Amino acid sequence: MNKQDSRVIRLVRENNRAIITREVLATYCLWFAWAPEGVAGPDGETVDSTYRPIAIDIEGAVSLEITADPADLWWHHPGNSSNAGGLNDERGLENSAYRSATYRSENILPLTARLNELVSMQGTQDIPTSEVIQERVGLGCVQNVGADMTRLFLGFHDGRQWTNNGGLVRVTVVVNF
Repeated sequence: MNKQDSRVIRLVRENNRAIITREVLATYCLWFAWAPEGVAGPDGETVDSTYRPIAIDIEGAVSLEITADPADLWWHHPGNSSNAGGLNDERGLENSAYRSATYRSENILPLTARLNELVSMQGTQDIPTSEVIQERVGLGCVQNVGADMTRLFLGFHDGRQWTNNGGLVRVTVVVNF
């Protein structure tokens, strides 16, 4: 088992569902979901547990209900804190270097969303060979699970530089099987 697999949160099913609540740190970057441990990021990050997003085992799931605690705050830099709903300014990926073979993220499609918005991505334990879509979660959403998807990754939308982010948001995921 590699280091990435050891970080995957395994679920206990009860009555065809599992419920899990975790803290999602503001430094969790979806672009590093499959990146090798220790690789230097384009804006001063080093791929490790500080920047790698949460990964939840969703193998066999049909749908997900994701909610974020609206009282929890995170910030891109001091002075612009928000809850998981994000700030009003929408932005895309500002540093295209995050989408790179170096981070095994070249198949992750860029997303335009609110700065500080909670985002998710469904994938597999293996490096993606086809397009992977990030989805806006904000304070909550319901998602169908794609065929063959085995992982749910959670992080925050930021156009670049996760090193100056702070805070966290408690997120509850209901996995329906």
